[in-house]
Amino acid sequence: MKGKVNCLFAGGPQGDEALTLAAIHCREQLSLEQDLWIKAGAGGAATVVKGRRPERADWLSYTTAVYEKTRRDREGRLVYEFQRLETVQRCSHVLEAKGRLCKHPALSGQSYCRQHSPTDEKYHY
Repeated sequence: MKGKVNCLFAGGPQGDEALTLAAIHCREQLSLEQDLWIKAGAGGAATVVKGRRPERADWLSYTTAVYEKTRRDREGRLVYEFQRLETVQRCSHVLEAKGRLCKHPALSGQSYCRQHSPTDEKYHY
């Protein structure tokens, strides 16, 4: 298992789940997308969908469980402790040429992604 790390998630929705991840992905915090998301429907309606969100889904929001790396357990696994649930909203900018919303997540607590955030600055960071 060279380059792989066994990780254990403690608490929260993924509580006691063990995953083997590439070592490069074992950051201080990991966000795991949950299996419920909200889909845009016809006429502005919204539908709650259970299951993995497809890559090209017409999504409005989804939830992630945020875990923080804390220690190694007796078996040598990295232990990630549950911190919080976060809701990810889709950017509200309408791409007029394509007739759809931008596909990027909005910045935390905002309605727009970094690229479409209304600002006078030329560059967004």
